[in-house]
Amino acid sequence: MKNKDVNKAIRQAFTHAAPNVLDSVLSECETQKGTVIVMTEKKKVHWGIKLAAAAAMLALIIGIGFGAGTYRLDHRVVTTVSLDVNPSVELRVNRQERVLEALALNEDAGTVLDGMELEGSDLNVAVNAVIGAMVRNGYITELSNSVLISVDSEKDADAKALQEKLTAEVSKMLDKREFAGAVLSQTVEPEEELKSKAEEFGITVGKANLIDTIVREEEQYSFEALAELTVHQLTLILADKKLEVDFVGKPSEKGYIGRDAAKDAAVKHAGLSAQQVEEAIVQLDFDDGLMVYEVEFVCDGWEYDYEINALDGTVLDADKEFTGQEQLPIQPPDGDIGERLAVETALNHAGLSLDQVDWVDCRKEEDDGVKYYEVTFRSGTWEYEYEIGACNPVVREWEKKQVYDITPVVPPEADK
Repeated sequence: MKNKDVNKAIRQAFTHAAPNVLDSVLSECETQKGTVIVMTEKKKVHWGIKLAAAAAMLALIIGIGFGAGTYRLDHRVVTTVSLDVNPSVELRVNRQERVLEALALNEDAGTVLDGMELEGSDLNVAVNAVIGAMVRNGYITELSNSVLISVDSEKDADAKALQEKLTAEVSKMLDKREFAGAVLSQTVEPEEELKSKAEEFGITVGKANLIDTIVREEEQYSFEALAELTVHQLTLILADKKLEVDFVGKPSEKGYIGRDAAKDAAVKHAGLSAQQVEEAIVQLDFDDGLMVYEVEFVCDGWEYDYEINALDGTVLDADKEFTGQEQLPIQPPDGDIGERLAVETALNHAGLSLDQVDWVDCRKEEDDGVKYYEVTFRSGTWEYEYEIGACNPVVREWEKKQVYDITPVVPPEADK
């Protein structure tokens, strides 16, 4: 039975139970003088109607509250994803992985995001669009194929899951190109100190976190120096180091001379043949503003350490140390080769003559009872340091490094 039928039946029941006797009562009343008070019948609102109205109002209030709450949740940032190459893009995402805001954190990122309307799009769609634009604009290439993905989310488990998903997505996308990519990824929990460093050096919190990871494990680096490097250069440094960084793919070294060429340059400089040096340790590194190859090898009891310019193969630094202690010449009880022969021995080893150097310093030293001459000289922008046996003209150690302050150094009067 419908609601209106129920209401009709109720009205009929009340009518039959209480008949209208108003007319008969009035007819029996005598006419009264004075003020007549006219009684009007007050209509009563049925309780069912009141209840229905209250329920409707409650539903409206709940609906408005729920809608407002949902709106706030859908417009609240719960995850931040940053994509670093040299362009640095930050995507701020809601709980449904919808992009609320896409930020260009440097000038190159502005070029990448130019013309894009990413707000409201799915995160996967936005990431694909950004990476695609980086490839089209030449920021990700065969020579520089590295990307850093950093995820900061309210829940650690969500951050890790999203990190893995985006890494797989970007790797798959780059593999479809003519070159494969190298993807570094991490979750971050940005503390105030990290945020301050990122702001100070004009980099993302994600890149600052990666640099901080390297510096804490490798003390030879400074945050300031690494902040100037691109993500690809940082990836190349990390490739040879055993740090706890998630890494997929291989960074390209095609922009540099390569490890084999670096080894050949070091072996040639040492005056050795490839047959004499079958094995060598070669690592790509960063030093004094340059990408360099560190080359180490051993031959005939001597340990060689070289630093080779990764771009052009120039020998930047060289060091040679005798490690076969039992093969060291026994120092005779008397006799001394003298400063002149010590200097000539060092110059001959360097392939130079006296008129080719700017200055020479020669000092007699002693270490653990072994006497030797320490010979230092410069030729152009190169500085050489030698240790020559005092009783036998043998090169014990030597080092060559490039310097740019070529102001002549005048040795003490006693050593001239």
